[in-house]
Amino acid sequence: MLLLEQGMSLERTHNGIYTELGILYAKYTPKRLMDHIRTYNNHLMVPKLIRACEQYQMWPEAVHLHASYEQQDQAVITMMEHSPSAWRHDLFSQNIIKVANHDL
Repeated sequence: MLLLEQGMSLERTHNGIYTELGILYAKYTPKRLMDHIRTYNNHLMVPKLIRACEQYQMWPEAVHLHASYEQQDQAVITMMEHSPSAWRHDLFSQNIIKVANHDL
């Protein structure tokens, strides 16, 4: 993790470094993941990080990534399926009006 964090300070850093560091945060230091996602959202490979968040059951982070990747349907579904940990009323209200599947 230290090596990847140092690699982020380089001039032309590849997006894979940000994504792999996010995956390592999800696995080993989950408290740092949400800050990493918010700070480097434009540099992440979102689908890959979403899969890692789902694998390590980081549901609030997965919801945030779905919403930032314009997948409101999946963000709402994740909130409903994992409501004890992923539910936030304000995020639900923001995403439910943008869903494509109105059956949700």
